[in-house]
Amino acid sequence: MSFMQQKYNEMKRNIPKTSVIVYDYSKDIKEKYHIGSVIEGTCRSLLAQFRYCIHRELDLKRVVKSYYIADAQLTTTGLYFPSHPIQDFDLILNEIKALCELSHPNILRLYDVFFDGKFIHLVVEYCKGGELFDLLAMERLSLSDAMGIFIQLTEAITHIHSRGYAHRGLCIENVMFVNSDKKRVKLIGFNGCSKYLGGFKFRYGSPMYMAPEVFNENYTEACDVWSCGVIFFTMVVGHQPFQSSNFNDLRKKVVNNEMIKSNGWKSLDKEVKKFIRTLISVKKRPTADGILKLPLVKKYLSQNSKAVIKRLMKSVKSIRTDMNFTQKIHLGNKLKIAMYKILAPLNVLHDLYILESLWNELDVNGQDVILESDLVQNIETLLSKSELSEKAYNMLKKFDLDCKGRISKDEFIGLLIEISDKYIIRQSFNTLDTDSDGFVSPSDYDSYFKCHDYEKLKTSLTECFDRDKLDFETYNLLVTRFVVSFS
Repeated sequence: MSFMQQKYNEMKRNIPKTSVIVYDYSKDIKEKYHIGSVIEGTCRSLLAQFRYCIHRELDLKRVVKSYYIADAQLTTTGLYFPSHPIQDFDLILNEIKALCELSHPNILRLYDVFFDGKFIHLVVEYCKGGELFDLLAMERLSLSDAMGIFIQLTEAITHIHSRGYAHRGLCIENVMFVNSDKKRVKLIGFNGCSKYLGGFKFRYGSPMYMAPEVFNENYTEACDVWSCGVIFFTMVVGHQPFQSSNFNDLRKKVVNNEMIKSNGWKSLDKEVKKFIRTLISVKKRPTADGILKLPLVKKYLSQNSKAVIKRLMKSVKSIRTDMNFTQKIHLGNKLKIAMYKILAPLNVLHDLYILESLWNELDVNGQDVILESDLVQNIETLLSKSELSEKAYNMLKKFDLDCKGRISKDEFIGLLIEISDKYIIRQSFNTLDTDSDGFVSPSDYDSYFKCHDYEKLKTSLTECFDRDKLDFETYNLLVTRFVVSFS
């Protein structure tokens, strides 16, 4: 055990400061979490047990992934676990280190790590929508749904590669949905996620998703792009492109790029087939970042921008005439935009890439500020003029919080971005609450944004609540309920 403690402590020292809390050895997980029942449907994980858990203070549901390590034996070749012979302690530490360093809305979030005498516990977010594997077992996806999932995965992989890591374990079993609507995804399975300095020499991953160079045990982070291509193929065709029960035969098919040409494949448009061949290319594969510049992806993003605008036009909520309610709406909008500014650099916000793409289409001059009249005109270029109703025009004016006849990028994205995760909201609150007294005040905003009288918050707070500071519950209410809703 002392050998594992030493390696654990070494890893802990080398992790940069993040929002993840890696506790010292012997810290009891039950002090912070109530541990619940085993999660059904996780039998494919051979090395860890998954249970629901509840944060005792925040009352938030999460998942704890527990590795049993009590039977560890130190041998001449390293640690050996009789109960799990294929378990690798170094890979567990790799997983912790990677999840501490990687922060992205499409990557499973790690909250806490505990190491006691029997287990290493990783507390992660709860994805209640299930696995992509389970969805594809019932149906193949439309091109639009598949592309929506694929782009999120690509953005996650782009982030992973930008931090010097390769995932190496991409497959449909390692993609989970945030909610039951099956739209937003999280990438999981970070056991094999490692820095790729000098490349890799040891085969790792699920064989049907492995790139040819992985079979040949000489590969780089580009293996993830191939795996993404296999996932996309599986989503739109209904099965994996390379299949065999014999490992050597599968390897031969992958190396020779002998994809299965089923009826599902034959029914695809030429543009989609070309896109897949680009991803599943032995020699001329794009980078993860390069995928987002391919014509089919750009076409999807453009169409999605139009869909965002149409939803925006149709679903604006009316504001009540009650003066105090209106003031709270105005205050809530200001606080949400400020929260967006705080959280955007942390890579924790969903849909940011799509909203930034939409803004870039509307901000034709690239000045990060659009005149109100120009915003209406630019939207008319994406939609037919008849779709821009009087109600929609009045809604657009709600972006202009300072009533100066212009809309900034921060206002536009800050109001459209969905921020409902209580943990993320708490993260922004704690960032402002520098003295940890449980309140944020106008002076906290002034200090963070290095300004004086930020958005005249003191006056707004006093008018709405007869006090000049916010506790977390009031803050949470303002940025989730008392804002103009476009969803």
